[in-house]
Amino acid sequence: MSKRYARFLTAVFCLFLGGLMVWQMLLPDRERSDVENRTLQQRPALTLSSVLDGSYMEDVEAYVQDQFPLRDQWTGLKARTEQLIGKRLFNNIYLCEGETLISKVDAPADGLEKANLNYVSQLAEKSDIPMYLGLIPSAAEVWRDKLPEGAESWDQNAYLSQAAGLGLPMIDFSAALTAHADEPIFYRTDHHWTSLGAFYGANALLKSWEENH
Repeated sequence: MSKRYARFLTAVFCLFLGGLMVWQMLLPDRERSDVENRTLQQRPALTLSSVLDGSYMEDVEAYVQDQFPLRDQWTGLKARTEQLIGKRLFNNIYLCEGETLISKVDAPADGLEKANLNYVSQLAEKSDIPMYLGLIPSAAEVWRDKLPEGAESWDQNAYLSQAAGLGLPMIDFSAALTAHADEPIFYRTDHHWTSLGAFYGANALLKSWEENH
């Protein structure tokens, strides 16, 4: 490669970077990204204290990343490229069949699941009000067959069986949802119930009340 050609490439690259900087300065700041479903970093205020403690440069870095021109398009291109090489886990979200997005559920750390059941048990012992226990499985459990082959996800049904050992009347949301797993009970790109899923959940709650009265 000749020196002239190398200088030409360097000049083009610098012009490209400079153009992006000017473009970013001219564009109005976006408050939110619908694609990422989060609030974006806004231009940080320059103060002596923030410079001294280093927080200003961290905020500037986050600001440049969030307000980068065509950020959503670049992010989408990156995701599609990774998808082509077989990647299916993006920011703890599995890309499943039918372009369904399912959040990965990691096992709780430091025995938190046991501690939470213990707190519920203590509350039930001290309360004079009848208590019911209903733990709602996520789409990763109900739609486990939709997860990519070999995908890891915490066994929520095993935890539900453990919770049943507390002796409290159980609301079996898992069975109610699993019985209708072939229906749109969760949003395809969101972890919440749809209205239909909430309907089946409400029926499970009513059934539990009827059985225990």
